[in-house]
Amino acid sequence: MALGINLSWVTDWDPTQMFADAMKQARKFGSTAAPYDETSRVDGLGWPTQDAGVAVIIGNPGEWSVGSYALSFTGQAAVQSWSDSNVSVGTVTYNSATNTSTATVEVGLGYSNLYLVFSNTQRSPASPIGSGVTNVSLMRPTKSGAPHVAGTLFTDRFQVRLKYFTAIRTMNYLETNNSTEALWSDRSIPIYASQQEVPPHASRNVDLQYVTGASYEYAIELANQTGKDLWINIPHLAFGGTYQFSSTTWATNLAFLLKYGSDAEGNPYTGVNGSAGLNPQPSSGPVNLPLNAGLHVYLEYSNEFWSGTGNQTTWMETQANGAINASDPDLDWDHDTDMYDLEWRINAKGVMLTAVAFANVYGGSAFGSVYRPIFSGQIANYGTYYGLNYLDSQHGGANRYVWAVAGAPYVDFNGDVSGNTLTAPQIINAMQTYQTANIVPWVDNLALIAKTTYDLQGGMVAYEGGQGASYETGGAIAAQTTPAIRGVTTADLDYWYARGGGTFFYFTLCSADTWGLSPEISYDIDADTGYSPNPAESSEAQPKWGAIKQVATAVQ
Repeated sequence: MALGINLSWVTDWDPTQMFADAMKQARKFGSTAAPYDETSRVDGLGWPTQDAGVAVIIGNPGEWSVGSYALSFTGQAAVQSWSDSNVSVGTVTYNSATNTSTATVEVGLGYSNLYLVFSNTQRSPASPIGSGVTNVSLMRPTKSGAPHVAGTLFTDRFQVRLKYFTAIRTMNYLETNNSTEALWSDRSIPIYASQQEVPPHASRNVDLQYVTGASYEYAIELANQTGKDLWINIPHLAFGGTYQFSSTTWATNLAFLLKYGSDAEGNPYTGVNGSAGLNPQPSSGPVNLPLNAGLHVYLEYSNEFWSGTGNQTTWMETQANGAINASDPDLDWDHDTDMYDLEWRINAKGVMLTAVAFANVYGGSAFGSVYRPIFSGQIANYGTYYGLNYLDSQHGGANRYVWAVAGAPYVDFNGDVSGNTLTAPQIINAMQTYQTANIVPWVDNLALIAKTTYDLQGGMVAYEGGQGASYETGGAIAAQTTPAIRGVTTADLDYWYARGGGTFFYFTLCSADTWGLSPEISYDIDADTGYSPNPAESSEAQPKWGAIKQVATAVQ
């Protein structure tokens, strides 16, 4: 069965901590007195131009993160930990030949946060004291204890957790909800000091005025290294910021990036070396690699316009009303005055323009075999899929542009409200009832939409799904490790596949609340001796992981 997984945010506090270099998830540099305040002056790549501190890890993500970290940076500085006696910095050694400083940072049991402070900084021998440092790297410990080798992108623990999945979805990784990205230059690129923010702006921990997410290039590299298909979300402002969708530059650049890679500044190559494009690959090869041949890329326009989970919801409402007021001849050709109808049409238009941009770069024959434009809707609200009627009526057919429809078959339960006192067994029973009463008809209808109504090549996929306990009550938390939750999870997956569903992207890999497969990235289902393929004989510590392994390894 094709199982996908949703990745988490790239932040200092997320328990996944996917990057081997912890600095790639650090906040913007702050002051030496309060490293978390993100107030330091920085250069164009985000490195401090003065003495500064930095919040690297906020909140101990688990015992696995304890150990020796390898610190290195360009320039000279005195380095100290800040505000946590369980974190210490060893002797800083300076190599004058390379202008590089190194040290070991020891993180002990019981630490709360990892802050570093750089004082008496000097970027180069000719620079004044207090000029800052660059290229700061802090390599995390591996499973064997030694720090990851410099240059390693992803931790060994994180990569192993992807074993049972065939695809990765990057909606949270890209900070799709609340995204402020409108121009290609707004996005993050690999050479920035951190993947949590675009300099000189503060991270979303301090200011939601600039929400950008991590780079496409590293997501592509993750897909390449692990052999997984990739799901990418395009920001809602990427087509020009209004319903007129005046620009397809973003989608075209993304297509070039996926096909040819990009240079150090994040500019996509426009062809192979020697081709006539504006920015062909150099003879030395691409700096940032393209998506490997044989892998697929799913393409979704923003995320859940209807749900209110980000600023894209109010933006979409404004655009829908604007199209109605202007009697837009394309989107509102039939003079429909229902705001929601126009929202689904605008969503469909974003998917269509993405498909056209990719066809122009890859060729139309790559539709499905390489790029897969997805129209996502609310699985419980069939009307959200009516935007496909707009493509049928105005643009020659939805199946020319949309590879598959997507929904999120979450198994929730009646009574999932704040402060509920339901026990874990009561919640499990309610989820089983919900599965029969709601998930079954919703999936049935989505299958009808996908293949009968619109005859989509890829049918239907699940952009998210899993158990849906929204409130972290005692009963909901306890239910996550109740053996019966494995049966709830497998029932959800099994019915999806029985109705012809494609890849099911579980939400999410790791989180400390009810949503993750486990609260810590260190949990390894393959090392859990309590696991059995037979649920009746199984006693694994994280039963949702047991469901994933059971489904992924089932004989087809």
